[in-house]
Amino acid sequence: MTKRQQELLKLIVETYIHNGEPVGSKTLIKKSGLSLSSATVRNEMAVLEKEGYLEKAHTSSGRIPSIKGYKYYATFQAKKENETLANKLKDIFARRRVSIDITLDEAVSAISEIAGLTIVTSSTEADELMKSIQLTPINDKMATIVIVTSSGRVESKIIEFNDRVKVDDVRIAVRLFKERLIDTKLIDLPIKVEALAPILSSNVKNYEAIIQAFVGKVFDFHSKIINRQYGTSALIKRQEIKRKDLANLVDLITNRSVWEAIESDADDEETLKIEIRPNNTSLISKKIKVDNNTKEIAFVGSNRMDYAEAKQAIHLLEKFLKGGK
Repeated sequence: MTKRQQELLKLIVETYIHNGEPVGSKTLIKKSGLSLSSATVRNEMAVLEKEGYLEKAHTSSGRIPSIKGYKYYATFQAKKENETLANKLKDIFARRRVSIDITLDEAVSAISEIAGLTIVTSSTEADELMKSIQLTPINDKMATIVIVTSSGRVESKIIEFNDRVKVDDVRIAVRLFKERLIDTKLIDLPIKVEALAPILSSNVKNYEAIIQAFVGKVFDFHSKIINRQYGTSALIKRQEIKRKDLANLVDLITNRSVWEAIESDADDEETLKIEIRPNNTSLISKKIKVDNNTKEIAFVGSNRMDYAEAKQAIHLLEKFLKGGK
């Protein structure tokens, strides 16, 4: 593809994303100020169509981007500098007073509101840390163990008392866990509890029963996907997405990892995936490593998604999550 063809493709994709109308040569020249004749532009558009980057619209003489054209644009050409967004995120990360997960939640909410994009953040329980654990007795037979995770999620687990698991012993265990297990990964809690057996044994008579109760019922976390959605109304309003496809997208962003749903391979260095689908939907997913955890940020929308805005948001999030300014 020549440099001029690249420029024309970029203009066509951005024009179509903006107004949803097939793009003709005269419209392109008028809106962009190109110093080219209509014939030259038509010839270049014909070449782009022949190479699979454009498609001819049935309702007019204009062209629209093909899946190949969208993918090329989203991968290589989509760039934007939204100062309002950049300044907002800089402010959010500069005044960070809480965990990175809560800060990320605030930042992604701001992106969705400013850019009008549907965003999904995904994590697994394996990535979350235990930040707090509290015991709240319900009656003489059971109590609630409340655990707050690093993402701000609250988990409530029931523990039952019997001849071997007594409320006073559970209190001692919870106090010990507060001292020794805060900031432990949820998935590692069972192993860490087992390792505390020598300390528990010197304070609790039936320490084996206490360990079994916590490992089996309280600290029984698994590596399930935990999704948070932002700006879903923007997705629902996209009239170009058919109802069935919209339902499938909503199921995806609710229950699954967008990263895993994208069939294309990721660049090893960029850890970025982009998929433009034939059903007029698009997915962008990025994995960002922060300390020992991995954050998955995904943008979901129609083929007319603002790819430039999404990629700028990803760039800014990665920079600020890794301590940039």
